[in-house]
Amino acid sequence: MAHLLTKLLCCCAVFVAFINPTWSLNYQKRNLQTITAIYNRTVYPANLAFLQNGTGSVPAGLFNPNASGRVSPVGNFSGFQESTEYFFALAPVPRAPTYVAFTKAQIVEFTSGCPDVAASVVYFTNSVVNATAADNGKYITTLKQVAFWKFDREGAVLYYDAWIPNLAPYNAIQTTTLTPQVEAGEIEQLCGAVQQECVGGNTQYNSTADCVRTLSGKPFGDWDEVWGDNVVCRQVHAILAAVDPVVHCPHVGPTGGGKCVNEPYNEGYFDDEALFGSPEGQTFMCK
Repeated sequence: MAHLLTKLLCCCAVFVAFINPTWSLNYQKRNLQTITAIYNRTVYPANLAFLQNGTGSVPAGLFNPNASGRVSPVGNFSGFQESTEYFFALAPVPRAPTYVAFTKAQIVEFTSGCPDVAASVVYFTNSVVNATAADNGKYITTLKQVAFWKFDREGAVLYYDAWIPNLAPYNAIQTTTLTPQVEAGEIEQLCGAVQQECVGGNTQYNSTADCVRTLSGKPFGDWDEVWGDNVVCRQVHAILAAVDPVVHCPHVGPTGGGKCVNEPYNEGYFDDEALFGSPEGQTFMCK
């Protein structure tokens, strides 16, 4: 009887593999490896590969060509390019005055109840990276991201719905308390970067003074609500403009280019069918 049962189990395994050879029976390990590989590429200096070589540096099998998702409170990202730019181009590079970067990405919570869905929590350790400084290696803080993932049949990420809690206090640890004077200084710095990155056909403002005048008339914004027609949103997209000015320079411009705009709450955060192609409550459910 035991011998017969063993044969039946073997036959079932062969049948499953035959009808879907890429649907790994060890999907939990596979999904964890994929997520780990994605987050490891945000750690300095691994993140430099994307900044230097763009989407061509992303290994096959991490993201589906049509990968799309939402990252609250930053925004929605459609397609392979936008998705990979969010994950890799926004990872910090050590620069003056703080020289802070991600020095570790640790997945502290993970579950995957079926081959195509997983959930995770990652902690990004922020430390000083400056070999000539006395505080090199000093721990500064930790950033947390909670995410649900949808995988295609080959195990690449097709959709994601992520959340970065407490982004405002996280940022406050590394920045000066915002006052009107500090905000004015940040706008001046942002406009200098915009004028440097967005040139030729990508030009958004007539001059740095024009940029400062325009952005000074907009709300500064809040890191817990980045998505909006504000300065903070443009600070994020100025980083992306350095990677792809054609796509992202309009986002730092006067109109926000469809990204730094006042997205209606119900549409921006709950447009699951438009973003994921399935009605609300279906994309990240095991079936």
